[in-house]
Amino acid sequence: MRLLSAVRYDLKLQFRHGFYAVYAIICAAYIAVIRVLPGEWRVTAVRVVVFMDPSVLGLFFIGGIILLEQGQNILEGLFITPLRLWEYILAKAVSLTLLALLSSLVIVVGSYGWRFNWLWLCWGVGLTSVIYVLIGFALITRAPTLNHYLVLSPLVIIVSIFPLVDLFGMGQSAVLFLIPTQASWLLISAAFNPVAPWKLIYALSYLTVWTGLAFYLAQRLFYRYAILRGGKTC
Repeated sequence: MRLLSAVRYDLKLQFRHGFYAVYAIICAAYIAVIRVLPGEWRVTAVRVVVFMDPSVLGLFFIGGIILLEQGQNILEGLFITPLRLWEYILAKAVSLTLLALLSSLVIVVGSYGWRFNWLWLCWGVGLTSVIYVLIGFALITRAPTLNHYLVLSPLVIIVSIFPLVDLFGMGQSAVLFLIPTQASWLLISAAFNPVAPWKLIYALSYLTVWTGLAFYLAQRLFYRYAILRGGKTC
């Protein structure tokens, strides 16, 4: 019940601060651009857009949310309430992932239509979004200001986009399968084109493992650097 209440609170906060309005405009822009592309390019464009934008939005938004709550002194008193740290973190991950899923589905349906496997799309976007949000919790402990956070977060993105070499016919190095976003790319791609079963098993398993690792890291670092310091990042 506490977790559900926390998710509802976060959704209201995000709506109130214009997250949904901003992404409605962004989705409309993507749809307008993708729909004018030739048919053979449209699938590729949709895959790339979903992979690089809605899936990643939580990484950028979580920094602003935490710094906003820190500035309002919410963190200082939050954990004297019954809400536990893991519930606070999970509520943020769930609420931002719902925005990512909604945005992805709107972009895909609006620009491509209904001829896709929604299950693989949701798995790919959902797990990827959760991991990015949790990574954001870890990064924010090293960022005293939003500007610092915006400098750190693109470093994560640079590594994350390596799986896109697949689009240029450069082959897939085995090293790429160590990067969690390779699994994300495979699941998102499976929504539009057949993907080998072993790759889907790898993708789901690997993202699940990374979700667990990222959740552990987020709790450990956020407690150490934010809670023990009274809501002040280092």
